[in-house]
Amino acid sequence: MRKGTGAIVVTLVLVAVTVGTGIWDLRTVRTDDAQAVAVRTTPTPLPTIAVTRPRGSPQDYEAGVSVVIYGNDPYFDRKAQVLLNRLATLGANSVSLVIPVFQQGWAASEVYADPVKTPTDAAIAVFATQARHRGFSVMLRPLLDIVVQEDGAHWRGSIQPPDRAQWKSTYAALIMKYARLAQANHLAILNIGSELDSMEKDGAFWQGLIGSVRTAFHGQVTYSSNWAKSFPSFGQSLDLISVDAYFPLKAPDNASASDLVTAWQQWIARLDRMRRSFNKRLVLTE
Repeated sequence: MRKGTGAIVVTLVLVAVTVGTGIWDLRTVRTDDAQAVAVRTTPTPLPTIAVTRPRGSPQDYEAGVSVVIYGNDPYFDRKAQVLLNRLATLGANSVSLVIPVFQQGWAASEVYADPVKTPTDAAIAVFATQARHRGFSVMLRPLLDIVVQEDGAHWRGSIQPPDRAQWKSTYAALIMKYARLAQANHLAILNIGSELDSMEKDGAFWQGLIGSVRTAFHGQVTYSSNWAKSFPSFGQSLDLISVDAYFPLKAPDNASASDLVTAWQQWIARLDRMRRSFNKRLVLTE
């Protein structure tokens, strides 16, 4: 409180609204120190919108969406429900849950899950449960990021860990952790790596990792290759091969749908040759 002209003035504070989903309400709050006070209300129950064309087997029609999650939002459960309802309405039946894992620099030797930026196991389980409840098939995809870009020229595809044994040990340990989590949450696919061009030649490491993953996870296993390179030879041991498809298209800025279809033909032919060379199903993960 503060004194005015012979009267006591009580400050009224408007409490901010967040996210607009019914979790928070806008109210006038009486407070002595003029500090904003958040007033929690009961969330409005959300409907569950089911996938209209669920996949019964890996060969079924797939309309997939990648969902990238950084950090740990306290309202993640509700936001995940809103998003998954929207995706079901749009006709999607498959989601790839992309979570960041890190190494400090392009020449670092340790891979780790960041306690702030990497979603917790509990958050991953929440998303998986909500997705499966709606009929989605789910891929879990840990994606390696570099924390410090020293010169801007390096990325996950050009890493050069000085202690390769340590890098492989920490990377494998992290993938195995997610293999167990994927199994516990009945996920359909685990993606064990993406665009790690400079590390792909170590076939023995990847073959060993695939074998270890299969002891913990009984779903399908894949790896996402850089579009600009041939798929690595360990693809023979995967259930399906995946490509991050950033193909350059020869089409004008105002291209029509027909122009885009034409521009894609050379790349579709290349992808088909890749698929046939491994005799595997091929998925575009980006």
